Amino acid sequence: MNNVTIPNRVTSVGEKAFYECFGMTNVMISGSVTSIGKYAFQGCTSLTSVTIPGSVTNIAGLAFADCTSLTEVFFTGNAPTADSTVFQNYK
Repeated sequence: MNNVTIPNRVTSVGEKAFYECFGMTNVMISGSVTSIGKYAFQGCTSLTSVTIPGSVTNIAGLAFADCTSLTEVFFTGNAPTADSTVFQNYK
């Protein structure tokens, strides 16, 4: 699983949804998603890029923690409300 696209029918990325998915390198989140849960992508150490649409209004704590290869985060709208630990231990 290298590239992941969250489809339009999904409205929320739940807690630990992709926790420690080591092979994931790129995530594209659809415009139907409004929230990203705690630890949703934590420990995805191969993740290098994520695109977050303007529909996302809240990102919970540690959602992208320990994503040590993450170098690009794209917001396609206004930046959402985010816990201060969202990118903890991020490169």
